[in-house]
Amino acid sequence: MSLTQEQRQKVEAALAGLVKNAFTKLRSASLAARPVDPFLVLVARSPRDLAEFIVWQRLERGVVTSLGFRLERVARTVGTVLRSSGVAEADLEGTDEVLRRRYLMKVKSGPDTVNKTMAKGIASSLQEAENRMNRDGDLAGWVVVKMLGMCYGQPKHRSRWVTDLGKRSV
Repeated sequence: MSLTQEQRQKVEAALAGLVKNAFTKLRSASLAARPVDPFLVLVARSPRDLAEFIVWQRLERGVVTSLGFRLERVARTVGTVLRSSGVAEADLEGTDEVLRRRYLMKVKSGPDTVNKTMAKGIASSLQEAENRMNRDGDLAGWVVVKMLGMCYGQPKHRSRWVTDLGKRSV
């Protein structure tokens, strides 16, 4: 499926905004305004090493967190079935009336973004969302498909925690 011109513009705006925000925040960063972990001071080989670590840490953490939200926005922009979720613990959801299926998705950027703790949390959260929908009577006779949406990578790159998500019963 190719993107429409409007979809392409929205995707480009979302991702360009990510980079612009990262550099804006970086320009305003100040070591004087930031508490420095004393352990890092002990292990840094030079003031430059310490400064580089702090800058890269700030840049990477901010970009990674922001990227997740922007990838959800991209998925909503280009998706044909999934929309923003009204179900807590799910980022996106969709409904197939013909097959009587409800889709719940947690979005992560790539195959290495999930560790053991996160995998347990995702499985538990999506199961909790399904349980809540069952209690509310929304799913009588329906199948709930719970998914982890990875935005890049190949199946062979998935960590064990990601591949085990599908096998996990909560």
